[in-house]
Amino acid sequence: MLPKFCFPFDVERYMASSIVQNFTFALTDLEGNQRFGFCRLAGGFQTCLCILSYLPWFEVFYKILNNIADHLAKKQLTELTELLSNLYRHPVPQLNSPVNLEFVSMSSHSGTWGSYFIAPDLGSLPTIPENRNLTEFVVAVDVPNMLQLFGSMLYERRILLTSSKLSTLTACVQASSAMLYPMYWQHIYIPTLPPHLLDYCCAPMPYLIGVHSSLMERVRAKALEDVVILNIDTNTLESPFPDLENLPSDVVSLLKLQLKKQSATTGDGVARAFLRAQALLFGSYRDALVCTPGQPISFCQESFLSHKSSTMREFLRNAVHLQLFKQFIDERLEKLNAGVGFSDVFEQEITNSGMAAGKEAVTAPLLGQWVCLALRSLPASPYDSAPPSVRHVRPALPPLRVEPPKYPHNAPGVGSHGRAISTHLPTRACQAVR
Repeated sequence: MLPKFCFPFDVERYMASSIVQNFTFALTDLEGNQRFGFCRLAGGFQTCLCILSYLPWFEVFYKILNNIADHLAKKQLTELTELLSNLYRHPVPQLNSPVNLEFVSMSSHSGTWGSYFIAPDLGSLPTIPENRNLTEFVVAVDVPNMLQLFGSMLYERRILLTSSKLSTLTACVQASSAMLYPMYWQHIYIPTLPPHLLDYCCAPMPYLIGVHSSLMERVRAKALEDVVILNIDTNTLESPFPDLENLPSDVVSLLKLQLKKQSATTGDGVARAFLRAQALLFGSYRDALVCTPGQPISFCQESFLSHKSSTMREFLRNAVHLQLFKQFIDERLEKLNAGVGFSDVFEQEITNSGMAAGKEAVTAPLLGQWVCLALRSLPASPYDSAPPSVRHVRPALPPLRVEPPKYPHNAPGVGSHGRAISTHLPTRACQAVR
């Protein structure tokens, strides 16, 4: 089964190339845990190196794959075996910590580094050019199509992306899903669809699927209904829905302006533009949190929909039925009611902007009032679970117990709903031959 994912194109029709391609596929188990397959397809398309891991470390594993390919080319099989063994046994490192995978060279009998990398901080916004997925996405897709795609994803459509280059295809699928942060795609998610699974394109439920261009003729021959298709090679998007027009126009205008400014620059500007749009659309959820003494914190849908803007109200009426929004609210409530605070760049964006997207600004004192009220019913120290945004309200309080952002499945640079549950780096490395 695995080799089919390593060669996700029509092998009879696709012309072999001398260009090496790095791409990703995803496997989801029955519990919803997602495992990534990081691939290096050699020139000629006869051999594909693959590492499986629950960790969405795209740049790290692509670098390791290149190191593996170098050892194979030099026929350093003993060194390669030791490198892979060290990689497999190495525990998951702390955020931003360096990792050296050392092995002894049989030729020089001296210690040398098999690979070196820094464990990425998935809690920070992805940046250009450091984040490969976002960088390729911005280069390949123009701002109007980014906006159209963003709107379609917010309405949870059936979405197909296609390209003749596997590396660009999977990068764009991953980056597209990451636009939704702090929410994440809840439905079928296949960065590269192998030929034997093409019937998934006829699924009645929402999906986000990447299809190699060599397979698109077979896909279009199927009974596709209400599908949004982005051709990355031609930078054209087909959609039967006016999703972008149905978003609040002020949010779209601001997002468009910021993307035009930031798409040609380095840094986190593009990711922050989408984050700000999400804060404007959904930041008012904090206005709708209900705190009653002795009762769990809950979410009041009626309060959430009482927005002064008619266009925003109309959008939110649809949003409350979306799986991505329901999951987002459930996770926030679960953390609050478990006495675990949370601090991420989305909450910081809402707080730093000095406003919520809803009926009024959520200031730190106001947020502190309902948090302290709700926490009176907790048997533990009431200050342990106060949200980070109200820390400065009571400077004499002991340190807050905030959930550490180890490897969150819905981190800013991670677009899908996989959960990083491995205690070691990769779970499997293999070489597939067509």
